[in-house]
Amino acid sequence: MAKQKNTENKKLHSKLMGQKKNRKQAAKELNRQRLRELNQLANKRRNENRQEPLHPVMENNQIQVVSNFPDLVSASFHGAMNAVCWKRELSGDFSEIASRVVFTGNMTTLEEEDLLELDLSEQGQLAREILIADLKLLRDHGASPVLNVIRYYDRDDEDSFFSTDVYSFHVDHSPIPVDTFLCTYYGDSSEIIPNSQAQQKVHIPEIRDELRKLYNGPEEGFGAFLTEHFFDLHYEALPGANPVSLGLGHLWKIATEHPERQSLPCVHRAPVEKSGQSRLLLIC
Repeated sequence: MAKQKNTENKKLHSKLMGQKKNRKQAAKELNRQRLRELNQLANKRRNENRQEPLHPVMENNQIQVVSNFPDLVSASFHGAMNAVCWKRELSGDFSEIASRVVFTGNMTTLEEEDLLELDLSEQGQLAREILIADLKLLRDHGASPVLNVIRYYDRDDEDSFFSTDVYSFHVDHSPIPVDTFLCTYYGDSSEIIPNSQAQQKVHIPEIRDELRKLYNGPEEGFGAFLTEHFFDLHYEALPGANPVSLGLGHLWKIATEHPERQSLPCVHRAPVEKSGQSRLLLIC
Protein backbone atom coordinates (compact mmCIF):
# COMPACT_ATOMS: atom_id res chain seq x y z
CA MET A 1 0.00 0.00 0.00
CA ALA A 2 2.83 2.34 0.96
CA LYS A 3 4.64 1.38 -2.22
CA GLN A 4 1.53 2.20 -4.31
CA LYS A 5 1.14 5.56 -2.55
CA ASN A 6 4.81 6.36 -3.12
CA THR A 7 4.40 5.55 -6.82
CA GLU A 8 1.37 7.84 -7.05
CA ASN A 9 3.30 10.63 -5.33
CA LYS A 10 6.14 10.24 -7.82
CA LYS A 11 3.65 10.43 -10.69
CA LEU A 12 2.06 13.55 -9.20
CA HIS A 13 5.49 15.09 -8.64
CA SER A 14 6.50 14.31 -12.20
CA LYS A 15 3.26 15.81 -13.48
CA LEU A 16 3.74 19.00 -11.42
CA MET A 17 7.36 19.29 -12.54
CA GLY A 18 6.25 18.84 -16.14
CA GLN A 19 3.63 21.55 -15.76
CA LYS A 20 6.22 23.86 -14.17
CA LYS A 21 8.64 23.15 -17.02
CA ASN A 22 5.92 23.84 -19.57
CA ARG A 23 5.06 27.13 -17.86
CA LYS A 24 8.73 28.17 -17.94
CA GLN A 25 8.98 27.25 -21.62
CA ALA A 26 5.76 29.15 -22.35
CA ALA A 27 7.09 32.17 -20.45
CA LYS A 28 10.37 32.03 -22.36
CA GLU A 29 8.52 31.80 -25.67
CA LEU A 30 6.30 34.73 -24.67
CA ASN A 31 9.38 36.79 -23.81
CA ARG A 32 10.98 35.85 -27.14
CA GLN A 33 7.80 36.87 -28.93
CA ARG A 34 7.72 40.20 -27.10
CA LEU A 35 11.36 40.81 -28.02
CA ARG A 36 10.59 40.02 -31.66
CA GLU A 37 7.67 42.45 -31.60
CA LEU A 38 9.80 45.16 -29.98
CA ASN A 39 12.54 44.63 -32.56
CA GLN A 40 10.00 44.79 -35.37
CA LEU A 41 8.57 48.01 -33.94
CA ALA A 42 12.05 49.52 -33.57
CA ASN A 43 12.92 48.55 -37.15
CA LYS A 44 9.67 50.05 -38.39
CA ARG A 45 10.36 53.33 -36.60
CA ARG A 46 13.90 53.41 -37.98
CA ASN A 47 12.62 52.76 -41.50
CA GLU A 48 9.98 55.46 -41.19
CA ASN A 49 12.57 58.00 -40.10
CA ARG A 50 15.49 56.75 -42.18
CA GLN A 51 17.63 59.25 -44.02
CA GLU A 52 17.32 58.09 -47.61
CA PRO A 53 20.59 57.90 -49.51
CA LEU A 54 21.00 60.51 -52.21
CA HIS A 55 20.46 59.23 -55.71
CA PRO A 56 23.61 58.25 -57.65
CA VAL A 57 22.59 60.78 -60.32
CA MET A 58 23.68 63.40 -57.79
CA GLU A 59 27.15 62.95 -59.23
CA ASN A 60 26.00 64.75 -62.38
CA ASN A 61 26.45 68.47 -63.05
CA GLN A 62 22.93 69.43 -61.98
CA ILE A 63 23.47 69.24 -58.22
CA GLN A 64 25.97 70.71 -55.79
CA VAL A 65 26.22 69.16 -52.31
CA VAL A 66 27.19 71.30 -49.30
CA SER A 67 27.63 70.62 -45.58
CA ASN A 68 26.16 73.72 -43.90
CA PHE A 69 23.55 76.44 -44.24
CA PRO A 70 25.88 79.36 -45.14
CA ASP A 71 27.25 77.36 -48.08
CA LEU A 72 23.69 76.47 -49.12
CA VAL A 73 22.51 80.07 -49.35
CA SER A 74 25.74 81.42 -50.85
CA ALA A 75 26.01 78.83 -53.62
CA SER A 76 25.30 80.33 -57.05
CA PHE A 77 23.45 78.57 -59.84
CA HIS A 78 25.03 78.49 -63.28
CA GLY A 79 24.33 76.66 -66.51
CA ALA A 80 22.89 73.21 -65.86
CA MET A 81 23.68 73.38 -62.12
CA ASN A 82 20.33 74.42 -60.63
CA ALA A 83 20.00 72.52 -57.33
CA VAL A 84 22.02 72.70 -54.11
CA CYS A 85 21.64 70.13 -51.34
CA TRP A 86 22.62 70.59 -47.70
CA LYS A 87 23.02 66.90 -46.98
CA ARG A 88 22.02 66.10 -43.39
CA GLU A 89 21.41 63.15 -41.07
CA LEU A 90 18.68 64.28 -38.67
CA SER A 91 17.73 62.88 -35.27
CA GLY A 92 14.21 62.84 -33.85
CA ASP A 93 10.82 61.35 -34.59
CA PHE A 94 9.17 63.53 -37.25
CA SER A 95 6.41 60.96 -37.76
CA GLU A 96 5.15 61.75 -34.26
CA ILE A 97 4.62 65.38 -35.21
CA ALA A 98 2.92 64.50 -38.50
CA SER A 99 0.61 62.07 -36.72
CA ARG A 100 -0.55 64.67 -34.19
CA VAL A 101 -2.04 66.97 -36.81
CA VAL A 102 -5.82 67.30 -36.99
CA PHE A 103 -6.84 67.83 -40.61
CA THR A 104 -9.75 69.94 -41.78
CA GLY A 105 -8.86 69.29 -45.42
CA ASN A 106 -6.05 67.73 -47.38
CA MET A 107 -3.33 70.00 -45.96
CA THR A 108 -2.57 71.80 -42.68
CA THR A 109 -0.01 74.52 -41.93
CA LEU A 110 1.89 74.26 -38.65
CA GLU A 111 2.97 77.50 -36.99
CA GLU A 112 5.76 77.58 -34.41
CA GLU A 113 3.13 78.06 -31.70
CA ASP A 114 1.40 74.87 -32.85
CA LEU A 115 4.65 72.94 -32.54
CA LEU A 116 5.28 74.24 -29.03
CA GLU A 117 1.82 73.16 -27.89
CA LEU A 118 2.40 69.51 -28.82
CA ASP A 119 2.99 67.05 -25.99
CA LEU A 120 5.83 64.97 -27.46
CA SER A 121 8.17 62.15 -26.54
CA GLU A 122 11.90 62.81 -26.22
CA GLN A 123 12.44 61.92 -29.89
CA GLY A 124 9.49 64.06 -30.89
CA GLN A 125 10.98 66.99 -28.99
CA LEU A 126 14.26 66.58 -30.88
CA ALA A 127 12.35 66.72 -34.16
CA ARG A 128 10.47 69.84 -33.02
CA GLU A 129 13.74 71.60 -32.12
CA ILE A 130 15.10 70.90 -35.61
CA LEU A 131 11.95 72.22 -37.28
CA ILE A 132 11.99 75.43 -35.24
CA ALA A 133 15.71 75.88 -35.91
CA ASP A 134 15.21 75.45 -39.69
CA LEU A 135 12.35 77.94 -39.69
CA LYS A 136 14.56 80.46 -37.89
CA LEU A 137 17.49 79.92 -40.28
CA LEU A 138 15.35 80.65 -43.30
CA ARG A 139 13.56 83.61 -41.71
CA ASP A 140 16.88 85.15 -40.71
CA HIS A 141 17.94 84.71 -44.34
CA GLY A 142 14.92 86.78 -45.37
CA ALA A 143 12.73 83.92 -46.61
CA SER A 144 9.17 83.14 -45.56
CA PRO A 145 9.14 79.40 -44.82
CA VAL A 146 5.91 77.46 -44.39
CA LEU A 147 5.67 74.11 -42.61
CA ASN A 148 2.90 71.93 -44.03
CA VAL A 149 1.52 68.51 -43.23
CA ILE A 150 0.07 67.15 -46.46
CA ARG A 151 -2.19 64.20 -47.08
CA TYR A 152 -2.44 64.98 -50.79
CA TYR A 153 -2.53 67.93 -53.19
CA ASP A 154 -5.49 68.94 -55.33
CA ARG A 155 -5.26 67.34 -58.75
CA ASP A 156 -6.47 68.34 -62.20
CA ASP A 157 -9.26 66.41 -63.86
CA GLU A 158 -7.98 62.99 -64.93
CA ASP A 159 -9.49 63.58 -68.37
CA SER A 160 -7.44 66.76 -68.89
CA PHE A 161 -4.88 66.42 -71.70
CA PHE A 162 -2.56 68.88 -69.89
CA SER A 163 -2.06 68.61 -66.15
CA THR A 164 -0.90 71.79 -64.39
CA ASP A 165 -0.98 70.46 -60.80
CA VAL A 166 2.18 69.96 -58.72
CA TYR A 167 2.36 66.25 -59.53
CA SER A 168 3.38 67.27 -63.05
CA PHE A 169 7.05 68.10 -63.67
CA HIS A 170 7.26 71.89 -63.61
CA VAL A 171 9.45 74.87 -62.74
CA ASP A 172 8.66 77.65 -60.26
CA HIS A 173 8.29 81.16 -61.67
CA SER A 174 9.03 84.43 -59.90
CA PRO A 175 9.07 88.03 -61.18
CA ILE A 176 12.08 88.74 -58.94
CA PRO A 177 15.35 86.84 -58.31
CA VAL A 178 14.43 84.33 -55.62
CA ASP A 179 15.11 80.65 -55.00
CA THR A 180 12.89 77.85 -53.73
CA PHE A 181 13.91 76.10 -50.49
CA LEU A 182 12.35 72.81 -49.46
CA CYS A 183 12.88 69.91 -47.07
CA THR A 184 10.80 66.78 -46.54
CA TYR A 185 11.14 65.49 -42.98
CA TYR A 186 8.64 62.64 -43.20
CA GLY A 187 6.66 60.90 -45.91
CA ASP A 188 7.24 60.84 -49.66
CA SER A 189 9.75 63.36 -50.99
CA SER A 190 9.87 65.52 -54.12
CA GLU A 191 11.77 64.63 -57.28
CA ILE A 192 13.89 66.72 -59.62
CA ILE A 193 15.10 65.87 -63.10
CA PRO A 194 17.99 67.21 -65.21
CA ASN A 195 16.77 69.68 -67.82
CA SER A 196 18.44 67.59 -70.51
CA GLN A 197 16.03 64.76 -69.65
CA ALA A 198 12.83 66.80 -69.95
CA GLN A 199 10.96 68.77 -72.61
CA GLN A 200 8.56 71.66 -72.24
CA LYS A 201 5.10 70.28 -72.91
CA VAL A 202 4.14 73.32 -75.00
CA HIS A 203 6.79 72.26 -77.54
CA ILE A 204 5.42 68.74 -77.98
CA PRO A 205 3.57 68.99 -81.33
CA GLU A 206 0.40 67.07 -80.43
CA ILE A 207 0.05 68.97 -77.13
CA ARG A 208 0.72 72.32 -78.82
CA ASP A 209 -1.98 71.56 -81.40
CA GLU A 210 -4.49 70.85 -78.62
CA LEU A 211 -3.50 74.09 -76.86
CA ARG A 212 -4.08 76.05 -80.06
CA LYS A 213 -7.57 74.56 -80.28
CA LEU A 214 -8.19 75.50 -76.65
CA TYR A 215 -6.90 79.04 -77.27
CA ASN A 216 -8.78 79.65 -80.54
CA GLY A 217 -7.45 83.18 -80.94
CA PRO A 218 -4.97 85.26 -82.99
CA GLU A 219 -1.40 83.92 -83.27
CA GLU A 220 0.17 86.98 -81.61
CA GLY A 221 -1.66 86.26 -78.36
CA PHE A 222 -0.85 82.55 -78.16
CA GLY A 223 2.36 82.98 -76.14
CA ALA A 224 0.62 85.21 -73.59
CA PHE A 225 -2.16 82.61 -73.33
CA LEU A 226 0.39 79.87 -72.49
CA THR A 227 2.00 82.04 -69.82
CA GLU A 228 -1.29 83.23 -68.32
CA HIS A 229 -2.45 79.66 -67.73
CA PHE A 230 1.02 78.38 -66.63
CA PHE A 231 1.23 75.90 -69.50
CA ASP A 232 4.78 77.04 -70.30
CA LEU A 233 6.02 75.99 -66.82
CA HIS A 234 5.28 72.28 -67.25
CA TYR A 235 7.54 69.56 -68.61
CA GLU A 236 7.40 65.98 -69.84
CA ALA A 237 10.15 63.54 -68.83
CA LEU A 238 11.92 62.05 -71.85
CA PRO A 239 12.11 58.26 -72.30
CA GLY A 240 14.85 56.83 -70.08
CA ALA A 241 14.89 59.86 -67.78
CA ASN A 242 16.20 59.38 -64.23
CA PRO A 243 14.36 61.53 -61.66
CA VAL A 244 16.28 62.23 -58.46
CA SER A 245 14.52 61.77 -55.13
CA LEU A 246 15.32 64.61 -52.73
CA GLY A 247 15.22 62.20 -49.79
CA LEU A 248 14.42 62.93 -46.16
CA GLY A 249 16.03 65.55 -43.95
CA HIS A 250 18.12 67.26 -46.63
CA LEU A 251 17.51 70.98 -47.12
CA TRP A 252 17.47 71.93 -50.81
CA LYS A 253 17.70 75.15 -52.77
CA ILE A 254 16.47 74.97 -56.36
CA ALA A 255 16.53 77.54 -59.14
CA THR A 256 13.37 79.30 -60.31
CA GLU A 257 12.39 80.88 -63.62
CA HIS A 258 13.00 84.63 -63.25
CA PRO A 259 14.36 87.46 -65.47
CA GLU A 260 17.87 87.57 -63.99
CA ARG A 261 18.56 83.84 -63.70
CA GLN A 262 22.03 82.55 -64.63
CA SER A 263 20.96 78.92 -64.89
CA LEU A 264 18.18 76.76 -66.20
CA PRO A 265 15.23 76.58 -63.79
CA CYS A 266 15.02 73.34 -61.82
CA VAL A 267 12.39 70.91 -63.09
CA HIS A 268 10.67 69.16 -60.19
CA ARG A 269 7.42 67.59 -59.03
CA ALA A 270 5.59 66.62 -55.87
CA PRO A 271 5.50 62.90 -55.10
CA VAL A 272 2.43 60.80 -55.78
CA GLU A 273 1.54 59.53 -52.31
CA LYS A 274 2.48 55.85 -52.28
CA SER A 275 3.30 55.24 -48.64
CA GLY A 276 -0.04 56.36 -47.21
CA GLN A 277 1.84 58.61 -44.82
CA SER A 278 1.17 62.31 -44.38
CA ARG A 279 4.06 64.39 -45.65
CA LEU A 280 5.86 66.86 -43.38
CA LEU A 281 7.29 69.53 -45.69
CA LEU A 282 9.03 72.86 -45.22
CA ILE A 283 8.94 75.10 -48.29
CA CYS A 284 9.48 78.72 -49.27
